[in-house]
Amino acid sequence: DLGTGIVARVEALLDGVPPAMTSSMLNDLTRGGRLELPWLSGAVVQLGSELGVPTPVHRVVAAALAPYADGPP
Repeated sequence: DLGTGIVARVEALLDGVPPAMTSSMLNDLTRGGRLELPWLSGAVVQLGSELGVPTPVHRVVAAALAPYADGPP
């Protein structure tokens, strides 16, 4: 149970994020560094597989970024 008002609280949090803010993984990709892929989308895909929960978006993200996981290919 996520509690009452969770959607409104998350929306309020996201409304406060500056438009120019980017993710740490995008920063790593832009700098040509190692990505946090195994610990983020990769972990979601693995847990989803173990629990029988489909994770199609994370599966596509993980596959698309896999060539860059250790830096530029």
